[in-house]
Amino acid sequence: MKRILLAIFLFWQPFVHGQTITLSGYVFDKSNSSPLPYVLVQLKGESIGTNTNEDGFFTLSFPDSLKGNELIVSFLGYESYTNNIKNISDVGDLKIYLSPKSYNLSEVLVKPVDPVGIVKEAIKKIPENYPTDPFYIDAYYREIIQEDSSYIKLADAACIFYYAPDNYKWDREAAIKKYYSTNSIKDSIVTRKALPLHEHWSLYPSPNDQVKIIEARVSDNLSKQDINPCILGGPPRIVGIDLVKQSSFLWFMKPDKMKNYKYTLEGVISYNDRMVYVIAFENKDEKITTGHMYIDMETFAFMSINFEMEAKNCHWYIARHRNFKMSVDYRLYNGKWYLSQAKKDNIYMIRPDYTSVDVSLTDKQIVYRSSVQFFVNNIRTENVVKFKEEECYRPGPNVILSNESFPYNKNYWENYNCPNCLVLERKILKDLQKKRTLEQQFSR
Repeated sequence: MKRILLAIFLFWQPFVHGQTITLSGYVFDKSNSSPLPYVLVQLKGESIGTNTNEDGFFTLSFPDSLKGNELIVSFLGYESYTNNIKNISDVGDLKIYLSPKSYNLSEVLVKPVDPVGIVKEAIKKIPENYPTDPFYIDAYYREIIQEDSSYIKLADAACIFYYAPDNYKWDREAAIKKYYSTNSIKDSIVTRKALPLHEHWSLYPSPNDQVKIIEARVSDNLSKQDINPCILGGPPRIVGIDLVKQSSFLWFMKPDKMKNYKYTLEGVISYNDRMVYVIAFENKDEKITTGHMYIDMETFAFMSINFEMEAKNCHWYIARHRNFKMSVDYRLYNGKWYLSQAKKDNIYMIRPDYTSVDVSLTDKQIVYRSSVQFFVNNIRTENVVKFKEEECYRPGPNVILSNESFPYNKNYWENYNCPNCLVLERKILKDLQKKRTLEQQFSR
């Protein structure tokens, strides 16, 4: 199994100093022994949880007082794994195998079901199924940029978010004004020699959301071009990917726009011993948007949503936005579904002569790919108040995390409670360490 810890850990002890227990291991598909990425690993009835990385690896730390609890491992389309922590002997080298599980539609549906009706009912029940009061999210944020075939830049941060549901409706124009500015993009190109990889089609957080950065790290810029590729927005923008919170703005979830989409009930699968509708959707005409919704059969809660969109003929100054993918998962805690993880990937075509803002694209183009991920470590619902403005990482159109300098706190990252988040694919790590180690880059 290929994995390399970004922070260069010598080893992980199953029991950390103090009253803390750490479980670590891998999750596999029992049918073919392949690793399962983004599997939810959590303690029953608790807000503490994590997700496996691309290699199926996870590490979960929790107070010793919870050692009598049950470990639950869940993944869409698979039977869940449940075991009392006291019965787990190999806490530092767990190997968990999940069995695929789906249902025959004729066995679980007495009569034909309208997929559009299911989606509309799920939208109607959003206020019942999701939190309506503000809460804190302890999360890990990461952004990576690839130039043609090489990875060239990384930035990540441990954050605390003040998350405001705003009854799942807010002033979108105010959000756009706060988080986006055409002039700021031009200014970045001309005066800062930055290459902002801005999404043609964006989801903006609520103006009331806030974020504090606890620690952050930034690698060198290894671009072969005479410019600095960057992702606009940073951590403040990532929570805009909450597709349930954005439902009133999404074309495929707006009742007056749903007629333009085709919805298909593809099947019923299992998740944590619950039956889940799998509904596919796509544009009726151009088919530039395709995706899936996973909806709990009992409560009509959206458990997961993903979609992909081809950005046709979209020009952003020197960058042509070609394609993007978004996915978001939710987990159940105290009867409500909270954000669990989110990811968005973008592809851009860039002119080599990017010093001129208004020139059309040439045949010679550079391909950039950006990937932004968000992993929730903990949800806190008590004593939640807004942060003081001076504590917040500033939101706004000019926020570029990878262009900032942060003191590197090695001890913090070596004890961070999401080490599986810090595992990078071998190629990413190899590309980023062509000239010097990431440890040296972070310490610059």
